[in-house]
Amino acid sequence: MEKKFRYDSNTVKMKIKMYGIIGLAAGLFFMACKDKSPGDKLTDFVKQSGNRLTQKTETEGAVVVSQFVPDKLEQENTSPVYRFLVTVQSPPEITTDSILYFFNYHSGDYFRLVAGTDTLRPVLSERMANGRRDLHQFTVLFDRAAITRSTDSLEVLFIGNKLFRENLLFRYALTDIKNATKTLYGYE
Repeated sequence: MEKKFRYDSNTVKMKIKMYGIIGLAAGLFFMACKDKSPGDKLTDFVKQSGNRLTQKTETEGAVVVSQFVPDKLEQENTSPVYRFLVTVQSPPEITTDSILYFFNYHSGDYFRLVAGTDTLRPVLSERMANGRRDLHQFTVLFDRAAITRSTDSLEVLFIGNKLFRENLLFRYALTDIKNATKTLYGYE
């Protein structure tokens, strides 16, 4: 004789509640144990008032954002470079082929790092390909060892070009840079 298993509605409801409670407890446990990722820590730090790791300005219809990007090797001052991400959002109607050409092949001519009385050219300046004519993103690296005098701030100079005529200056306090590294990686 064949046995048929039958569940009454109370048994099914009780099992659903039990699995729901176990799932909720497991979820809360994992959320409590989860450590913040370095990216989340940096985002929280950038949102704090007073630091200026991300700076934004508008000129001649273009919006320019400059951001310091911490490097994990910066913990012991072993990082050979300072890294910045510069984003230019320009109106599509003023972005010509000649502007794109210069941004693609001569972007190193547009950036300088001013540290005290030293002015440095980038060791690498590269426009990141994104397929858009109105959004230009540059990764700009400056040689840390080339800074010969001590200074309390770094200034990224974006030299006027075919897109806009005026020079743009973005100032970063070295204390903010060290605090970002400490917040992100847990050490100065």
